[in-house]
Amino acid sequence: MNWSPELQPQKNCKGLFIAGFIARLLIEKFVLGLPLHRIETALHMEGLDMSQGTLVGVLQQVAFLPASLYEAIRAHCRSTGLRQSDETGWKVLEEVKVKTSNRYSQLFSRPGCL
Repeated sequence: MNWSPELQPQKNCKGLFIAGFIARLLIEKFVLGLPLHRIETALHMEGLDMSQGTLVGVLQQVAFLPASLYEAIRAHCRSTGLRQSDETGWKVLEEVKVKTSNRYSQLFSRPGCL
């Protein structure tokens, strides 16, 4: 695979990682589900020798981002005035004492929220 120079992982002059590299690391780790040793190997194959410890350090530095995003989504959902509800039944595949019945899952949502 050929990478153009602007797409290759790079460090800036202060030794900090650029946002594109951090985004790539987050996607490979949490969207694609790759373990760090595979990410390390892929980076090595592209010419960037980096230890798993360095990758862990980058992940630790940006660990606050998902919590901030979760809180922002939660605040937005709580600010709307309308709640919607859906009860969907499904057949129980396990035996229940005395009788067989349907069980229900309740989903509550608000406009603009998942």
